[in-house]
Amino acid sequence: MFWQRVVTILVGMPIVLAAGYAGGPALLALVLLLAALVGWEVADMVRHRGGLGFRWVYMVGGVLLPLALWVGGRHWTEAALVALVALSVYLLVLESSRRGVDLVPLFGTVLGLWVTIYMGWALGILLELRRLSFAALLAGLLIPWAHDIFAYVVGKTLGHRPLVPLISPGKTVEGTVAGVAASTAVMVILAPKLGVPVAWAVPIGLVAGGAAALGDLGESVLKRAFQVKDAGSLLPGHGGIFDRFDSFLVAVPFIYLVLRIWA
Repeated sequence: MFWQRVVTILVGMPIVLAAGYAGGPALLALVLLLAALVGWEVADMVRHRGGLGFRWVYMVGGVLLPLALWVGGRHWTEAALVALVALSVYLLVLESSRRGVDLVPLFGTVLGLWVTIYMGWALGILLELRRLSFAALLAGLLIPWAHDIFAYVVGKTLGHRPLVPLISPGKTVEGTVAGVAASTAVMVILAPKLGVPVAWAVPIGLVAGGAAALGDLGESVLKRAFQVKDAGSLLPGHGGIFDRFDSFLVAVPFIYLVLRIWA
């Protein structure tokens, strides 16, 4: 498992960084692919609990906001939101017509769709970070990744105290502290390139690392709710795309907000 993770990181990380460095259509294509794959995985999670997991619906839901962010302009974002609300209502009607109005499957179906939509938006913010600078994009990528890597390694080797055992028994206090510390170190290293004073880089890094941990736990809640071990199996040692990018859920929007303020 450990070496599978290492190989996946060594192969996947350069691809993402190369697309990020190139920016433009290359980064857009990568973001849309990732968002669509997250939609595919979440649809399968919903189907696992008996919900209406039409993969194409979730995949469309995942890519609409990134596309709107790429095109730019308030009207495109508003149009995407209207389309996503219509897509949600469509799913509600389909689910209800299949087996009546039952709150549990209805909630699971729409929850899955909106998780996909939000994850697509979080991935789409990578496009906005790249518009700020390549250093800003690096912050959006490396801060949550640093959390994930150090939280996993330290948690497996030195972790003893469970963080939230009812949600994710494998996550430890020691691993989370190491992950937040690593995120903070990345923020401090990148601060000069980002135009952020080093004195502010430490609290920003701490909050960003905590946000990465929160996103990771949030996906763990979803997996328990849908009764699956991993979101998918595309990435050896990691599970699915959603498992690899779950820490982006809160961390990337927070990082973008902070860097926009400084910009």
